Amino acid sequence: MDSDARPLEGNPVQTTATYPLMQWSDHERKRHFRSTYDGGWLRSRPSLIGVVLITAITHENPATREELIEEVRTSAHPDTPLGPSLWKDPSCLDTEEIAEQLCQRGEADRYAAHYGLPPLMTINGVIELLLAARVLYEIRDALGVLRLHPAHPVPPIADVLPVGDGFDG
Repeated sequence: MDSDARPLEGNPVQTTATYPLMQWSDHERKRHFRSTYDGGWLRSRPSLIGVVLITAITHENPATREELIEEVRTSAHPDTPLGPSLWKDPSCLDTEEIAEQLCQRGEADRYAAHYGLPPLMTINGVIELLLAARVLYEIRDALGVLRLHPAHPVPPIADVLPVGDGFDG
């Protein structure tokens, strides 16, 4: 693996080499998407964790952070672009939505703490979590630009995040 790949250490889960998306066939991309789905990533809480990972996998070429963040912002909420926060303003939520958001924040904070990261507040924070969990790698391309590559194979969410016993992934 490239010496600029991150993270280099820390997660006991071993993933294999990461391959640039531009060299994958449509069949391989679909298989990768399926393993992400089967691994429980689309049932993550907050769901934006899975959205960031799927967006990285389905992006035509390995994306920069800025490209990935912009694509997630516009695809997740095309009518109202996502602001810098992952979380909705509680004053805009009803009581049930506030309770759900508090629960999701607690889970997200637990995931971040597992890797010694600050609480997840932004899409970039989600990217940092996925890097720490070795689900995404940040690798310099030939021009020296850092690009995000998903791990291959993508490990199940329960192998890299403390999802708890009640997780149905």
